[in-house]
Amino acid sequence: MPGIAEIRPIPKPPDLGPWEERIFPAPAGDLRLRFHSPYEFAMGGYTWTVTLEGSEPVKSWEGAGQPDYLQPWSSDGQKLAFPLSRDESSVLASLADGSEIAAPHWPRAEYLVALVWAPAHSRVLLLGEDHVDLLDGKFRALASCRWTPDEFDLPLAGWLDPDDAFFVFRPWKDAEIAFYSGDDASTLEVVPLEPSSIFPYDEEALAGLPRNRYVLELGEGTFGTASLLDQWTGCSYRAGGNDLFMCTYRPTGEIERGVRREPTVRAEQRWVSVRLAP
Repeated sequence: MPGIAEIRPIPKPPDLGPWEERIFPAPAGDLRLRFHSPYEFAMGGYTWTVTLEGSEPVKSWEGAGQPDYLQPWSSDGQKLAFPLSRDESSVLASLADGSEIAAPHWPRAEYLVALVWAPAHSRVLLLGEDHVDLLDGKFRALASCRWTPDEFDLPLAGWLDPDDAFFVFRPWKDAEIAFYSGDDASTLEVVPLEPSSIFPYDEEALAGLPRNRYVLELGEGTFGTASLLDQWTGCSYRAGGNDLFMCTYRPTGEIERGVRREPTVRAEQRWVSVRLAP
């Protein structure tokens, strides 16, 4: 039964690489999909240029979505897919030679958080803010599961190795990780994973801090909202190793009243590695 094998505090997870570029090598051969040249179309909102390349560029597309939570290649390296804003859908699909094929439909009005191919099976996940769709290798719908999201809830999904099951991790309030069958998306296990159970602190002493105000002093001149004490941030997953990385914030001192009008408290990141069991 899938679940959690180990929870281990760590200094910091391995680096994902430069934010401005993400490279996804094909499972076989010398092709790779490169996300680069981010364009800020709104404050904090970016699109990427995506280039399929080998020894030479094969094809490029403009207007791709967030690359951090993707596994764009099919297990055989013959297909690729990733979020891309278009009139009819929000997904682009292509063969390895760059020729486009019919893509799975995803309404443009809905945010596509992630698109994740299984590492060995002919399956793909489309993750939204409140549901995940399980498709086969021809993008035919197999199953779907839904949940009620919290405000600002942005889940993370990935396949376990071996890929008979996948997970959806919801890092915000009442954080939990749910495991599903890779055949029909039936629920296998749900495990609470709240920050307070792993990094406890004196919650009563800080109960008066408003969660929606910038009262956490994170560094010289940098402040965050006190809600960071109650949630996970910086979440990432390493497919193949079954390691989920995430951090929360914990106070390093007592509440202070200084030049700011409201009380503040210093806080720092606390990282954890969660090893998932297939």
